[in-house]
Amino acid sequence: AADKINFNVRLTLIPTESWITCGNYLDLCYSARKISVKVDPSGLAPGVYRASVKAYDSACPEKGVLFEIPVTVVQPHVVDPKSNEFVRDDLPVNCKPHTIIRDFILVPKYATWAVIEMRSADSNDAVGGKFFLHTLQILPMKFCKAMEMQKILPVNGITPTVQPVRVEGDHIIEICIAKFWSNFGMLPLRYSVKFHGISPLNGSIMHSASGIHRIDLTALTSEEVHPVVSLKTAAMVLKPSETKVSPLTARDVIHPARQIYQTLITYQLHLAKGYEVAFYTPLFSNILYESEFESQFWMVFDANKMMVRCGDAYSYDKYEKLEKGDYTIRLQVRHEKKELLEKLTEANMIVNFKLASNSLSVDVYKSYNQVLSGAKKMTSCSLAAGVCRPIYLAPIASEKLQKASIPPQCSWLEGNITYAKEDIIKKCVSHSFQYILTEGPPAKKSSTAASNAVASSAASATANSVANGNNLVGGGSNGSGNVVTAPNGAANGGGLPNGTAPKETRSKWDEYCEGLRDYQTAQIAKLDTEHAENLYQALLKDNPNHLAAHLAMADHFDSSELKQNLPYAFMKSFDPSDSAPATLLKVKLLRIIELTSLVVKEIDQNALLAYYGMKVDNRPNAAKIKVQMDKQKQLLLDACQRKFVALCKLKILQNMFDAQDVSQPDYAEELDQLYGEVGKFIEYTDSKVRCEVRCSESRGSI
Repeated sequence: AADKINFNVRLTLIPTESWITCGNYLDLCYSARKISVKVDPSGLAPGVYRASVKAYDSACPEKGVLFEIPVTVVQPHVVDPKSNEFVRDDLPVNCKPHTIIRDFILVPKYATWAVIEMRSADSNDAVGGKFFLHTLQILPMKFCKAMEMQKILPVNGITPTVQPVRVEGDHIIEICIAKFWSNFGMLPLRYSVKFHGISPLNGSIMHSASGIHRIDLTALTSEEVHPVVSLKTAAMVLKPSETKVSPLTARDVIHPARQIYQTLITYQLHLAKGYEVAFYTPLFSNILYESEFESQFWMVFDANKMMVRCGDAYSYDKYEKLEKGDYTIRLQVRHEKKELLEKLTEANMIVNFKLASNSLSVDVYKSYNQVLSGAKKMTSCSLAAGVCRPIYLAPIASEKLQKASIPPQCSWLEGNITYAKEDIIKKCVSHSFQYILTEGPPAKKSSTAASNAVASSAASATANSVANGNNLVGGGSNGSGNVVTAPNGAANGGGLPNGTAPKETRSKWDEYCEGLRDYQTAQIAKLDTEHAENLYQALLKDNPNHLAAHLAMADHFDSSELKQNLPYAFMKSFDPSDSAPATLLKVKLLRIIELTSLVVKEIDQNALLAYYGMKVDNRPNAAKIKVQMDKQKQLLLDACQRKFVALCKLKILQNMFDAQDVSQPDYAEELDQLYGEVGKFIEYTDSKVRCEVRCSESRGSI
């Protein structure tokens, strides 16, 4: 401590260049001191300059330099605002394999791309050489490679080599050109840089609810504008389902006692079908080593808890195919401060989906009124230098969004917008564009319109049934999935189950009767056999088309014991020498098959297949019809599943106890037929409805 208090050095500061000024002396003790160093590059020619401020001990200069402060100045070339072109004064440059040309240029305001043109000064040189082109712009608080480009290009004297480069206005760009190391010989090189620009002053985000969207454009030089919007991905926001902050193990302790903590954030994702997806966390995705937190890592698990994906930073464009199913995403973030991790409890995860149609376009118009009147769309126009001109974007039609097969619950569409006309410029210069989706409350139609829609729908269905001689699948549903059959094409109760009135005109008594019926149906499986049979018959007497009662009675006979539903445990639960339990079970299984067959028979499968074969349903009550058809489909699948399992169990019992009896029916053919019929409505790989059956003569397994 005494040495620190007594420490004192008097320094003399000497700058090595005249364009650096600073104080002459510095009295340094054991505390922080500020030094003011001023740099005046106004008199410097374009180029890179290096200098330093050296500190000597005033009492003993012979010690040499105690420390020095390095100073580097980059003085860029400033292009002529009239031509917006840079050409070196010492051209051509004789380039050998070790020759490097390095220039720093201040990019003009509103410039968005530069065209670098290289050519051999020898007009007869058809062979030319190979050159390495490297450009770089460092933007404030951005990744150093955000504006970097590296390419190997051939250069000759016959045709010029042209390479466009994306640039950012009012920032310095570094351009390095070097003859490739393995390309021998000398080549006299001429090159120039021409700046262009079409800059949007606003409008990189469009909200669908706002209707028409305006973008103001300005150009650096006179340009031909050809705006094209291409939306290629859909984004879904996942909210955390679970968050936990906990200390890590003993190995994650920084000496002497700084404990490292982790937060585990869990997200849930359901995919109705396979998509190419990319995951990223907006809070951490664009930073890695400069992040405040120690690490970030996410993993994706499927329904079987198998890890299928993982990643950390810069993962927003890493797409991989995920199949249909449920997925769990777990994000881990580490830090030594627990309070910082607790602030991340609501961090969102973004899932990007590649659109099935590759891209969606947005219509562009020259004026606001042209959008309203649906006039001719804008293809291209001329934009003078320095002039601000607006363009207008029309919202995407709902039919177009439906055809794009956008996953449900997506929040926005993402892509890019280009303004240049040349294809070579479009590939390197594009601007990000977001189209915000809006899901408002459903529009309620008047009761008159609804009644007319129901009446017309019922009349149309009756006419089709009479023409085809088919039964009608009831469009109405009361929560139990009833099927209404109308023999000989006659509609029962106006097309709704059991003559039930539409929901808009349903009385309280109707609602009470439906609630009582549903409650009685739910109690069938819980009662003893005698009371369950009586209640089942009473329900069918009052509601002859109530198919849920058949399934409830089948549930009553079906065992809920785990051993009876696992293949090998089911086989081991029987004693081959005692056939009495198997005989009793056969009676129950045959009753289950009888009940489920009634459900399968009453549902018009052709009508269901015809409905699900439609691409677009434009009927006014399409949403209600979809709900009703989905319930019919679920009833059919439940009945087929119960019948399927019952047949498998009968097959197993037959192999165990009646293998020698040739009079026994063969269930294998019926199983194959039922398996094929179920495949019309589901995918066999769907984990929610998958039912795989294998039967053999020696033993059966479900």
